[in-house]
Amino acid sequence: MLVIGSLEKTVSHSNDFYDINRAGFYAQQIIEYVENCYNLKQIEMLSFDVFDTLLLRNDKSELERYLEMSQQFHDYLVARGIDRFSVWDIYASRLTAFKTCYRTVKPNSTVREGRLIDILTLIAKLLELDLEIVDRLLEIELAYETKNLRVNPVLNILMQHPKMDAKKVIFISDMYLSGRQIKQLVEKYHPEIEFFKTYSSADFGLTKSSGLLYEKVISDLGIARTAMLHFGDNFHSDVYKAKESGLQAIHLPIPEYELERRSERKIKFIKTLEERDFPLSLVY
Repeated sequence: MLVIGSLEKTVSHSNDFYDINRAGFYAQQIIEYVENCYNLKQIEMLSFDVFDTLLLRNDKSELERYLEMSQQFHDYLVARGIDRFSVWDIYASRLTAFKTCYRTVKPNSTVREGRLIDILTLIAKLLELDLEIVDRLLEIELAYETKNLRVNPVLNILMQHPKMDAKKVIFISDMYLSGRQIKQLVEKYHPEIEFFKTYSSADFGLTKSSGLLYEKVISDLGIARTAMLHFGDNFHSDVYKAKESGLQAIHLPIPEYELERRSERKIKFIKTLEERDFPLSLVY
């Protein structure tokens, strides 16, 4: 019998959790774990974190992804005849805008949460570009996100399992993308899912990590707390805070082998920035 804590260890120590050929095995492990730890019949709604849970990122660090987006922004501007900025100028403006938005946004119940539209608007202002360009930058960013995501094969099977597919599905994410934008990304990879709603911290200025976004979801849906089962990769925001709010929760951590790959790639990228004498004060 799978006991509490065993699933987290199984996933964390696996070396093939994201392997499509092993997805059925791990999906069954999760179903058994849920049945052993909770009353599955009482669960009415399944809630999923999106990034690195439902949809998987590659091993690029956030910093590296931002540079690649900056390259695409640069190429778009050059195509429009705007060639006064280097890719690194745009990258610096991106990091500055990100930090500024998160530090200056008006707090909601002590929580500060940025929005992508505000970040892109500030980039345009820093570069003294016409604000009409923001819509195009948003399209470029969403296209980039779509290209750099992939389906989690385990959850793909899990959601279609006979014991799960009749339950309502929602998505809850701490992210600067809006719920509508996240919905578009999910639909791109999961057109078969009929999901109920998408809740993003960017829309409400409330986060899972504070627990307040869960309270908003419960209030909005009018559902019993114990009737919701949440899945996520972050122990603090997806498990501890979810359970603190009275929800059921399943921890699906990013496997150690994947974390090591990401860490190695991030260290290598930081060295690249250092070699270019890029101001690391914008990074940290």
